[in-house]
Amino acid sequence: MAVVNKERERVATRLFARTQKYLAERELLRITEGAERERFMRFLII
Repeated sequence: MAVVNKERERVATRLFARTQKYLAERELLRITEGAERERFMRFLII
């Protein structure tokens, strides 16, 4: 029984890490996209 819990814990940890990585990448993408859009808008105004 302890072995099953250990395996489940390992899978959950890996899944959590992957989710965190995905969220961080998406957030980074959102920030860079926002910066690009802002730069482009400034370019259009000038």
